[in-house]
Amino acid sequence: MRPGAADRGRGAGAGRGLAWPSPGSLALLGLSLALAWLLNLAVHVAIGCLAFWVTESTALFEVWLGLYLVLSGAAVPTSLYPAGLAEVVRALPFHASLGFPVELAIGRATGAEVTHGLLLQVLWVAGFGSLAAVLWRRGVRAYEGSGVSLSFATCLEAQAREARA
Repeated sequence: MRPGAADRGRGAGAGRGLAWPSPGSLALLGLSLALAWLLNLAVHVAIGCLAFWVTESTALFEVWLGLYLVLSGAAVPTSLYPAGLAEVVRALPFHASLGFPVELAIGRATGAEVTHGLLLQVLWVAGFGSLAAVLWRRGVRAYEGSGVSLSFATCLEAQAREARA
């Protein structure tokens, strides 16, 4: 368990009654939730783009979902993992998309942990967003359905021809 984790286990405002979060805390929570949403979107788009090359991408999504349930803190709080494993799990995108925003919402993440968590979220969003963009571009270029080749440029050219006619 991380230092001070036992003290934080009682939740925000423990011993003082419930306290309203500060506007700054709410702003950080909003930012974290937006980043978590973007991260999940980027992951789903990247997995969906794999369907350009494989016939069944839902199996890959199910693998992701299984890992997500175990490593995000949804099934087992990451604070219950052994110390070394907990630190590794906290660096993964699963925790960035669920565990960290929840810790921020209940007041368990403070100070440097908030900065570190937000930075990890930004890095994972950038990484998966870039991966999704690359997979989409390559997939659209490679896609052929029922003998028809599809590319974004081809669609734009067809729309331009229709607009001129």
